[in-house]
Amino acid sequence: MTNINLLITGPIRPNIDYIDYIINYFKKLISHNVIVFLCYWENEKIDKTLIKNVDYLFNEYEPEDKEIFSKISSRTLQQRQLHPNIEHWTPRIYKMFYGIKQLVNKIDNKSLINDNDIVLRIRTDLYVEACNFKSFNDLLNNTEKNTIYNRIRKHTCDWFSISTYDIFKKIWYIENDDQYNDIIKKLYNAEAIITYKSKLNKVDIVNINNIIELCICRNYNDKNNPGLQRYG
Repeated sequence: MTNINLLITGPIRPNIDYIDYIINYFKKLISHNVIVFLCYWENEKIDKTLIKNVDYLFNEYEPEDKEIFSKISSRTLQQRQLHPNIEHWTPRIYKMFYGIKQLVNKIDNKSLINDNDIVLRIRTDLYVEACNFKSFNDLLNNTEKNTIYNRIRKHTCDWFSISTYDIFKKIWYIENDDQYNDIIKKLYNAEAIITYKSKLNKVDIVNINNIIELCICRNYNDKNNPGLQRYG
């Protein structure tokens, strides 16, 4: 049976119960065996024994903001235009890509995923408002090798993507801080990494907003009434 790899990165948010919910959601949605990878920031308040249904769990050191500001000189075009209003986004953007890098390094060091395997990349607090079950699974069964599938609003979105593992790395992986500084100054915002590196690597982008609707879960204290935030 084909395996689908669910790659989740970021801080545990809004809480562990939500992480369990979103993992179970995708396991029920996908008509294949789902292998779950979770890479999150080490936090003494998080009891990792409570994290369920994860096949590969990695807790990583979270870079300090001071450390990031000292070595990251580049800013996105949006940051430069609005300076200094969103200067505080610098650590946030860096940590997103750093977390993905750490996860990829862990996977590749142990050869856990083959380059042609299908991967879904999501942030920890992603919420699926609606999804066409048949169309979504048809997509997973017919994923093109040189394509990244993304839900485009006015622009590409960094919450979620589907691709082969090889394409995932070509789009999301930034090897070191020098490369990061070189790339980030060429982007309008963090989401633009998809457009920029797709052009660079001749990867097609397919919009799947007719298949899946997404937002962010900010609060999950009441499971029947999650606090959701929508952007466009």
